[in-house]
Amino acid sequence: MKTLLSIIAMTLITAQGFAQSTQPNLPTSLKLTMKAMGQDMKTVAAQITNKNLNTSSATLTDQFVILVKHAETYTPDSISSLPADQQPAAKDQFVKALEHVADLGNQISAALKANDNAQASRLLNDLLQAKKDGHNQFDP
Repeated sequence: MKTLLSIIAMTLITAQGFAQSTQPNLPTSLKLTMKAMGQDMKTVAAQITNKNLNTSSATLTDQFVILVKHAETYTPDSISSLPADQQPAAKDQFVKALEHVADLGNQISAALKANDNAQASRLLNDLLQAKKDGHNQFDP
């Protein structure tokens, strides 16, 4: 029994180390996360019509989605400055907005992988509008 527990413990430690090693170096603040997200989307927007760059664009979009999910771990100053009883609902709205952006990012990546650049471009426009709406709401 002791040996079985040791094996399970070693497996969990090894799996945890592997999971951590496959994560990209993520930014350490909301501001830096948003900056990295913007850089990825700026590059994707510049090459969205070039099918020869779809693999690169899809990879950048996948990285963007990781950053969006990472951004959910932060709380914008506009929410932190609200009265305490209003913060949970505002944070839920923030996370919901980011989930929508992540979903659009996933759809863009899928369209690029399918070489449907017209659809990817339409979805990118939707994402850019969602970005604008989110900034108006959470970063006035």
